Amino acid sequence: MSPSNRHSDESTSRRSFLVVCEAAIIGSFRIPSLEGAQPYAGEVEACGPDPSFPSDARVLLARPKFSQNRKVLVWLESKDGEAVLMRWRIDDDADRVEAERFYQHFHERSWYTFEELKATPRRAGSFVIRTDILPKNWLYLGSRDESLVFGADDQVKIYFPDPADAVVFDHDTAIYWVLRLMDFYEFGEDEASFFEAVPRDEALAEYTPAAVSIDEHLDRLRNVGDVKQLPITDSKPEA
Repeated sequence: MSPSNRHSDESTSRRSFLVVCEAAIIGSFRIPSLEGAQPYAGEVEACGPDPSFPSDARVLLARPKFSQNRKVLVWLESKDGEAVLMRWRIDDDADRVEAERFYQHFHERSWYTFEELKATPRRAGSFVIRTDILPKNWLYLGSRDESLVFGADDQVKIYFPDPADAVVFDHDTAIYWVLRLMDFYEFGEDEASFFEAVPRDEALAEYTPAAVSIDEHLDRLRNVGDVKQLPITDSKPEA
């Protein structure tokens, strides 16, 4: 591909695309067209959009990532039932603004540094703890048994997609547990994966059952390198 054609394929699109990630709508963005997509060699199962979404919706399979100099943004996407690699070269200010907006929508969180997390003002009410495999696809901590949460047996299922199954903490205890979980799973403050504490009522209000099981999420992303394994399941085991 000539340099001029490459630039054409990777430049910002003249139109907006609805971008989804599994069951979650991320937003509309002016991102490069799929004409510049490259085959992806990893073993990642692609998927099409939910039938309720427009047929031209863009389906991402993992969060976008910037290169070290933040001049290239890359992500995995589904195209014609195959996983493809998209690479967006940031050449001008218009590209930069839209690329940053696109990136930030996949990396939204309630805190960004450990100091900020520790300094969170105390709040009244009941809180639950959650983590995400994909943007807006949450898993909630369902046990406060430390031997299970911080144990080595990853066959024990302690994370659930429904916040109704989550254990409840007061605010200060929830922040303390978030810090411990970040340390236990070795999630740095600059990584995509993270834990956060949210009011239980807010979590229940925004919950929508996922169209795809959590185990299927993991199967698709196992070789992407963007997911650290968590002991999870779709429902609580029988008592």
